Amino acid sequence: MQKKKNIYRHRIIIYSLLLIMSGTFLTSCSNLHYLYIDIQEQPSISFSVENANTLLVNNALPQPIDSGITWIFDKKPELIPDSLKVENIAWNVIQTATKTIFNLDVNNDAAYYKYPTRTSGKWMETPLLDEDIREEIFTLDEYQVIISLDKIEYDLNLNVETLSSKNSPDLKYQIEDNVKMQLFVSLYAPGIKEKISTFVVCDSLNHQYIYTLGIDDDPLFDKLIEEILSGMATNLGRQLAYRFVPHWQTQTRIVYSGHSSRMKEAYSYATKDNWEAAEEIWTTLYNQEKNKKAQVKLAINLALTQELKDDYESGIDWLRKANRHAEESNLSDKSSEVIYIKEYLELLEKRRLSEDAPPIRLDSQTI
Repeated sequence: MQKKKNIYRHRIIIYSLLLIMSGTFLTSCSNLHYLYIDIQEQPSISFSVENANTLLVNNALPQPIDSGITWIFDKKPELIPDSLKVENIAWNVIQTATKTIFNLDVNNDAAYYKYPTRTSGKWMETPLLDEDIREEIFTLDEYQVIISLDKIEYDLNLNVETLSSKNSPDLKYQIEDNVKMQLFVSLYAPGIKEKISTFVVCDSLNHQYIYTLGIDDDPLFDKLIEEILSGMATNLGRQLAYRFVPHWQTQTRIVYSGHSSRMKEAYSYATKDNWEAAEEIWTTLYNQEKNKKAQVKLAINLALTQELKDDYESGIDWLRKANRHAEESNLSDKSSEVIYIKEYLELLEKRRLSEDAPPIRLDSQTI
């Protein structure tokens, strides 16, 4: 069976460093060009059976607002209002993840349990999902996997400074918010009493912006706090779903064209999606080249040709060669080439690991 391509090559667009125009190949005095490609990211979690319908459940208790939110207004700490609604954060995660899995997984169904599965206990705990609830779900014969959201932990710092004067017709505030959030997740399968897997999904965001209101408007900062936490929860809901389903991402790569006629010829082939011809020229030039800095750029180009063939191992080898040549030519760790090599290497290694990850075993006798 032919392996499905993970890189959708029909939407490759190359941009010049200095002149950017979508869908058009441009010439420039620069020999550095950006390549935008759509990458199909593979899920980091898969199962040992082809049909594995999933049901998501909310097994998390709300985090107390006085333990996760700090609000500074004009350099003075503010009390967090009791009216703040944080219980919907978990449902934002559940509903977003369910919708994303449902839309992206063409083989399996996804839904969520509409009632919270835990109403008492300590919010910091991550206990087993109630056995009666599991039995109820699995006896429906529709779902083979339960994704349980066991805990949400967040840390939000909101700093508000007044910019407008007392006589100003508008109220202006300088706002900086910094939020970190973690999801603690467990998986269950029929006939297995314990969790079959646990993992954490986490992210952090920082924003700075101006908040402008009319003089008679009420600055509802409690609503702003709710929106910040809700937005982060929605973002993490998508990230949770991406653990289970493949998804497309547009990513940026670099192509060096050089100034020699052979380098320009290879770049011309690349702009016409003839990467085999470009690879042949770059390989020949790499083997002939004595200048280590030039070899860095050629090795980066050759890593890309391997990625486009889904040969991540060879792509990683070329990036390691590029890194070695960068060290030999005394390129600074802060140089654009070295930074790009390290980021590109980390990305390809991550993708290789996700493809090699063994599927989670489910109890085939009960499925």
